[in-house]
Amino acid sequence: MERLKAKATPYIAWDAGYGRGFGSLGVRVATSGDATILVYYRVGEGRKAKQSKKVLHRSLRAWLAKSGNIDELRQEARNFVAAAQKSGLTTTEQQEAKEAAAEVEQAARDARAEAEKTITQLGKEYLARRTKTKPYKGREARQAELAVERAAKVWGDKPLAALTTSDAEDLMVYIRENHGPQAANKARGLLQPMLKHARRSMKSVDATIFAEMEINKKDFAAQPRTTVMNAEERDRFFRALKSVEASRGAATGRHREAVKDKIDALRLIYLTAARKGEWLKARWGHLRLDPTVREWDRPDENRKNGAHTMKLPTATLPILERIHERHRAEGRPVGNDDLVFGTFSETTLRDAFLQVKKVARITSDLCIHDLRASRVTEWATGEPALPPSEIAHMIGSSDVATLIRHYARDGATEEQKLARVDRPGDAEML
Repeated sequence: MERLKAKATPYIAWDAGYGRGFGSLGVRVATSGDATILVYYRVGEGRKAKQSKKVLHRSLRAWLAKSGNIDELRQEARNFVAAAQKSGLTTTEQQEAKEAAAEVEQAARDARAEAEKTITQLGKEYLARRTKTKPYKGREARQAELAVERAAKVWGDKPLAALTTSDAEDLMVYIRENHGPQAANKARGLLQPMLKHARRSMKSVDATIFAEMEINKKDFAAQPRTTVMNAEERDRFFRALKSVEASRGAATGRHREAVKDKIDALRLIYLTAARKGEWLKARWGHLRLDPTVREWDRPDENRKNGAHTMKLPTATLPILERIHERHRAEGRPVGNDDLVFGTFSETTLRDAFLQVKKVARITSDLCIHDLRASRVTEWATGEPALPPSEIAHMIGSSDVATLIRHYARDGATEEQKLARVDRPGDAEML
């Protein structure tokens, strides 16, 4: 075996001492000089017998260096052939049987995993799938994640296949009571297609649990928001803006400047009673910051109620000027067509708002849009109080009645509400 050399054509050198009845043991030598140790054998008897082979060692040189014991090699070949003849399968059939068994076992594992899949696992799978096809973006992506998180709080690790209409009802009641009817409706609309997706591979999943709920629709009707900051909360909120802005001192570079931009955006949203989307779409060319002019042109495509030019409060000028200076110092574009806020998204603005709200110890369900209502309420009930028609012109509302119904809210404290029902002279009428 050590003296085998390559020839013009491949050849096999047979081991005459291997023994009859166990097949043929040999070394196949390629034209390159590489040599492989293999054994040829037959499975079965007579006409049904099948010829097969097994590579025992892919490198003759490696085997010689490691062992080189011909008796051990012969015994290895005998053991393998005896086992193969006992099984009645050729090497190829053994491999196919092994692969088939592995596939069956994998299918069983997949079936068990599918049967035990929870809403959390489904949510991750479905959102990843949507990322490749029709991805959720921005607020919708966050709402989808929230729907899954809230479902996981109620359903826990309960398998999807075990969910019932009662589970769906429990979830809707939980979300409605803790996050409002709109959040419940949104969660139902997002979770239903996820269950339909799961049913494609898991026929045991009931994808109709939300459609068959027996819940009074009035309980899930959109309710007008009433949350508004009173004067005390407003003071705490603006102090918290400064506190959060200062507490991010560890942040450096552009991340630090993005934090400042988010804080300033919240200030501007309140002072102008504008929608957050209007400021996120605002461009420097829309602003006229001359103190004698102070105007903000809001084009039709940036607004819900059409184009409007707003007179800016004086307090907005230093805010906008420092944002401009900050961006110019960073090398960011500040031309007429460039965004005033291009350093963060709506989602990260919300995160900053929640941090400020926590620092301000505001425990109500106040949201960013309620800053608009808080400012309108301040204009409508402060000193001097502005008439609704003037406020409507200021912020660009086309419907005064709707403006008052949606945005002019009662920001009085409980003590103030009790005190104002009394009038001077009431005691004299007893």
